[in-house]
Amino acid sequence: MTKTNSPNPGSDQSPAEAPGSSEVFLGAGQTLWLAVVTVVSVAALALAIIAVVLVYDDDDGGSSSEGASSDDSSSEGSSSGSDSGSDSSAPTSVDLSAIEFAFEPGSVTVEAGSDVEINVLNDGAVDHELVILNAGERITAEADFDESMVLDRTKVLEAGASDSITVNLEPGTYQIVCLVPGHFSAGMEDELEAS
Repeated sequence: MTKTNSPNPGSDQSPAEAPGSSEVFLGAGQTLWLAVVTVVSVAALALAIIAVVLVYDDDDGGSSSEGASSDDSSSEGSSSGSDSGSDSSAPTSVDLSAIEFAFEPGSVTVEAGSDVEINVLNDGAVDHELVILNAGERITAEADFDESMVLDRTKVLEAGASDSITVNLEPGTYQIVCLVPGHFSAGMEDELEAS
């Protein structure tokens, strides 16, 4: 059998080995495979970048000593207010952090009959909000919610954003919730006690 110099399907030479040619020809299957590998590689790189950003954001939010100290003081203030029964020890300002899927610190006690500023910072990676329901109103599912139940609320906060509301509460227990779809059912609710 004699070899020919012309590339053809029956030849032992591939198109890339054709004399006088430096071009590489890819078949349809090879081109498709190259496209798939490229798309998968780009997608993997994008996911890796997103993961690094989320980890960096979590580390940055978790290492803030200011946030921790203000949260601790709010918790201590509410504990001493509850233990002593004295309204004067309850804070007139409360700092809450919204994360996936909780408010920190959890339950907070404030002074009833006084203006209380509630500062909410979204330390999470997705949107959150704080909704205070009227005293005695409780929901156990998002479907139970009705706008008439709302005492006050923040705007919906993007990651890193904050908002403040000022309330003057009568004595009682107020449920606080996040009503961004799916967040309440994921457990994002707590209590605000006014005494």
